[in-house]
Amino acid sequence: MSQPSRWDHSHTHSHDENDAGPIQGKSRIGSLVSLGVAGGMVPCPSAIVVLLVSITLNKILLGLAIILIFSLGLASVLILIGIFIVSVSEVSSKMERFTPILKILPKISSGLILILGIIITFHAMIAAGLIYVKV
Repeated sequence: MSQPSRWDHSHTHSHDENDAGPIQGKSRIGSLVSLGVAGGMVPCPSAIVVLLVSITLNKILLGLAIILIFSLGLASVLILIGIFIVSVSEVSSKMERFTPILKILPKISSGLILILGIIITFHAMIAAGLIYVKV
């Protein structure tokens, strides 16, 4: 005898289209803002470099201002991406005929990135003198 799932329950209440499940449903603007703020607060190597250079040049306030503007920009971009994804998710259900293409796109893009990485590495090794190529 199997145990009941945590999703099994008696239906003493009604469900409508606006009920938000754990994955589907409309996102609140507050969650998008919190995503942007959290992403903007994550320390990145570029911000650390800017801060170290500003300390070295004794321009600490300028460095903090640059990092603040950078973080605000990152937060706003993350919010806009979240809004875009929410609005596109409604359209994506109508585009089922593109599913085979969408499944292969990550493989194609990763292959292109791999090829570009090999080419860039090869050129860097030539520039560093590690590889000699006869012309």
